[in-house]
Amino acid sequence: ARDRAVEVLLYAAGRRQIDDALAMGVSAGETPVVVLVDGRASPDGGRGTRSDREDAAADGVATLLDPTETVGEYDPETVRAFFAISDRELAATDGTVVDVVHERVALLDVEK
Repeated sequence: ARDRAVEVLLYAAGRRQIDDALAMGVSAGETPVVVLVDGRASPDGGRGTRSDREDAAADGVATLLDPTETVGEYDPETVRAFFAISDRELAATDGTVVDVVHERVALLDVEK
């Protein structure tokens, strides 16, 4: 993808196609989210160091958010359905649902 936000979405969803990645979606109502701050310079040549830009961007959104733990909390059945992880596939590995998802995301780069 040419857009960094789309690239992050594709990796988060473990998909190559944007439409498939968007299917991951967000539920109606309040739900925890992850906010990613990217401090790379914009085409107009952003000012300061990358760290300065990241700090400024994080400060800019911090007042809009209520920090909470999100990483690690998930519904295994929903994740298995989204990633089409079968009982057979899970039984064939020593890992967990999380391990299977990590492997699929890692394979996105390998299979490019």
